[in-house]
Amino acid sequence: MAPVLPDKVRQPIRFEELMEIRKISPDYLQRAIDMALHSLQRREDLTKLKRESVDLQNNTFTVRQGKTANYKKPIFIQVDMHPELRAAVLFCMESRFTFMCPYLLHYMPTRLNKQVREGKDHHMAMKPGWLSNEFAKYRDKSGIFDHLTAEEKPTFHEIRALGEYRIMPREFW
Repeated sequence: MAPVLPDKVRQPIRFEELMEIRKISPDYLQRAIDMALHSLQRREDLTKLKRESVDLQNNTFTVRQGKTANYKKPIFIQVDMHPELRAAVLFCMESRFTFMCPYLLHYMPTRLNKQVREGKDHHMAMKPGWLSNEFAKYRDKSGIFDHLTAEEKPTFHEIRALGEYRIMPREFW
């Protein structure tokens, strides 16, 4: 018998609301928002995506699905880039720090201490939890969701749901 799950209280995010948050966000968060919206990949997979996995000539990139990391044969998927996704990938690759970090999503930490250097594969890499916290910070800074409780406010994950809704043909809804 399947467990009974509590009703979802987190509210979805509308495209216009996301664009308001994106507008006040720093460039590293704008890149992450664009990638989440257009690639439909999980934040864990986005933060582990390396530049070397992008094939601009064939208009694809390859993602190792994090949820399959403990499988005997982890699953890799090849994503065909539609024009908006290609633009998002190029935006990531045109970052001024691109040649300093192997990860597609990256940022320059304000402080480079031992904890930052040892806590990640690369000091400029993003961690999934950090990315969620940064999104929440700018979501709250926007004031758009001030009328909601903390549990009701949309999270970074809601961007993926919005992206699915925006690119799926209407007959599926």
